[in-house]
Amino acid sequence: MDWLDWLLLVARVVVVFFALLILVMLLIWMERKVIADMQTRVGPTRAGPRGVLITLADGIKLFFKEGITPALAGCCSGARCRSRSRTCRSASCGSSR
Repeated sequence: MDWLDWLLLVARVVVVFFALLILVMLLIWMERKVIADMQTRVGPTRAGPRGVLITLADGIKLFFKEGITPALAGCCSGARCRSRSRTCRSASCGSSR
């Protein structure tokens, strides 16, 4: 493969990627409009033409969102957690500090 083939491949990948991004953005917008219609309210209309940019803003917010996990989040689960609740609070379920 020479450089022209690589350039065409990259261009195709970029075009498909952005087409899928726009498709997902429009599908989310349509879902919000349908749900708003079911609930008899206006729906997304505040940002951009007919509210389309709200979905883009939500995607950007999600991309930059920091994942915060509490220290004891993975400590216990289910019935084991109820039986070891004192242990989880006092000893942090055996994890080192």
